[in-house]
Amino acid sequence: MKDEDKTKEQLISELVELRRRITEPKTSEIEHKRAEETLRESEQRFRELAESLPEIIYEIDESGNLTFLNRVGLEVLGCSQQDFKQGLNVLQLLIPEDREKAKKDIGRALAGEHLGALEYTARRKDVTEFRVAIYASAIIRAGKSVGLRGIITDITERRGAEVLLRESENKHRTLLENLPQKIFFKDKKSVYISCNENYARDLKIEPEDIAGKTDYDFYPKELAEKYRADDKRIMESGKVEDIEEGYIQDGQEVVVHTVKTPVEDNNGSVIGILGIFWDITERKRADKALKESEERFRQLYDEAPIGYHEIDREGKIVRVNETEARLLGYEVQEMLGQSVWDFITPEQRRLARQTIKEKIKKGLPLAEDGFERKYVTKDGRPMDVYIMDRLVVDDQGRVTGIRSTVQDITQRKRAEEALRESEERYRSLTDDVLDSSAVGIFILDSKFEVVWVNRALERYFGLDRKDVIGKDKRTLIRGRIKDIFEDPQRFMDKVFATYDDNTHIENFECHILPEGEREERWVEHWSQPIRLGLYAGGRIEHYADITERKNAEEKLKETMAELERSNIELEQFAYVASHDLQEPLRMVASYTQLLARRYKGELDADADEFISYAVDGADRMQRMINALLVYSRVGTRGKRFEPTNCEAVLKHALDNLQMAVEESGAEVTHDPLPTVSADASQLLQLFQNLIANAIKFRSHEPPRIHIGAKRKENDWLFSVKDNGIGIAEEFAERIFIIFQRLHPKSEYPGTGIGLSVCKKIVERHGGRIWVESELGKGATFYFTIPIELNKE
Repeated sequence: MKDEDKTKEQLISELVELRRRITEPKTSEIEHKRAEETLRESEQRFRELAESLPEIIYEIDESGNLTFLNRVGLEVLGCSQQDFKQGLNVLQLLIPEDREKAKKDIGRALAGEHLGALEYTARRKDVTEFRVAIYASAIIRAGKSVGLRGIITDITERRGAEVLLRESENKHRTLLENLPQKIFFKDKKSVYISCNENYARDLKIEPEDIAGKTDYDFYPKELAEKYRADDKRIMESGKVEDIEEGYIQDGQEVVVHTVKTPVEDNNGSVIGILGIFWDITERKRADKALKESEERFRQLYDEAPIGYHEIDREGKIVRVNETEARLLGYEVQEMLGQSVWDFITPEQRRLARQTIKEKIKKGLPLAEDGFERKYVTKDGRPMDVYIMDRLVVDDQGRVTGIRSTVQDITQRKRAEEALRESEERYRSLTDDVLDSSAVGIFILDSKFEVVWVNRALERYFGLDRKDVIGKDKRTLIRGRIKDIFEDPQRFMDKVFATYDDNTHIENFECHILPEGEREERWVEHWSQPIRLGLYAGGRIEHYADITERKNAEEKLKETMAELERSNIELEQFAYVASHDLQEPLRMVASYTQLLARRYKGELDADADEFISYAVDGADRMQRMINALLVYSRVGTRGKRFEPTNCEAVLKHALDNLQMAVEESGAEVTHDPLPTVSADASQLLQLFQNLIANAIKFRSHEPPRIHIGAKRKENDWLFSVKDNGIGIAEEFAERIFIIFQRLHPKSEYPGTGIGLSVCKKIVERHGGRIWVESELGKGATFYFTIPIELNKE
């Protein structure tokens, strides 16, 4: 055989021997047994912990059959121990739509893939469904996946800290169980001869490209020199070395575990070095995270929101968390070794001791759903607690003690007592307050049967409560109630509609007819569904007596009709009076003017003055009568409302005021104006009066007048703004009163009726008018016209 072939055969032999040395257990038989015992204890602790946690803990085999399911899992799924013993498959616990996906996910998890939280819809034994998140980690035995273990969480509730802890541990375990190996071979000078795919991948080369390269080609100088020194030392000593070291690669810290062994030829001479190493960076991180996880679990145990303790067969406390010790006012060390019944009130102590010993002896669970008990604190204060007990069983099935969770329910008991007192107060409210209410009340349950009526309802309807409580309201309406109303069919239709669709609030008025002792009255029916409490799904119906209001409304209608008739008559009278006064007034004015022309200067000065007064008075009276006639015609001679272009009306008004505008040097501007439903002639008069006033009451500066219009909800808001003399705030309402003037006629001539006419025009159109002004700072008149087309 050639030397080259012998060298290759020797290398293969060395590789096989190295693999055997790596995989072969390095512990002694005693250490092996100790490891098995530790494994059993760990498994026992796992099962004990699984039974105490409030989450579903499970194990399944490769086919999905449940091999372990803790108490919480059985309770949540509604299964019994008998169901479990007969065999449960995890796929059967899911809805059919999720089973195929779950089957694939199980296969992926068994293959070592980390899947995280998987969501499915589970189905209990009673076929009710709930959403779950399932965490799975492969169970590895002898290097093979034999099943899955994990946590099932109801994701409609808050995720507990225990679930996060278990998920973290599963993730780290999966990382450790799937680390790849890297293999390389160097000659005596530490020059690479060959490597496997994993090693080459780390170096970002192909395996065949490594021959002839050294560590200096791939690593920093300091690290390459360290590797070269290790190789030299191992080849000189002829011993295999396990080396764990870290370095920085691509800016990241990398930790590797390397096994290096010298390779000898047939003569025993060292011809090179063989190395296998694993990147254990993730394992190191996982170890650190595991320690942190264990610390978090310890903190979780001690700082859990509920107390926890474990007792042995004699009732002695062997483990207790900080929470329970703190609840009772003790230190943990003070409670360890004490009998658990020493912390129970004397009244319950004897029975508790007897019950606990009996249950441990017989191996029966203490209570399936938990129970209440009274503890006593270190300072002697009694405390109500809720306890959940579970038996602790060893590998031989022998009961070794009891594990219990303890929850302080003192506040809950107080709340229950407060609730009882509140219910009593509520009953008092119903009996003493609502029964004395003037509003008639029906209370109906979810079947619309009468559960309560008050005295007012009895009086209004002429009923006796003892004859109607417990009766179906529909039957009562058809038989005894509908006929007391003026329109029974309308009443039935409206009330029955609320029973057919018990979601909305109903409100209407109805008229009760008199009969016997029952009085005639108007009532307002108001009802709504009851959404919470004992009668949820039912309704409450109120009947408020509105007889006085209805009578008042009727009287108001009559009064308004009378006022309207009076107003029409007054307007007619004003028109007739002003019209009929025209002729005699013209005669008086004509003859006084004739006297003034004919006898001026022929009589004494007093006579001339008196005649002048008479002429002026007749003239003013004629103007006032004409103004009064205009005012009365707003209501009596108005035209039908029609769509009216306000810009066209404004142009017409400005044409009429052209001479006044030019003489005063006024500047009139406007916004785009809308089309409204109006009496065009009156709208013309409105704009014309407001613009004429702005010109008349100007300051020393030329008038600047702006007409604006804005849409405000259901109205058009118009404005006429000027820079005139303004109006004092106290006169802002007075100026709209007929014949009211703020200035002497010698200063500002006029009848004092223009703004009164504006107000009447605006009110006829369904709007309102007002002014905003300061003395000496101009004025802005506002008026509104409804957007809806008015029809007269």
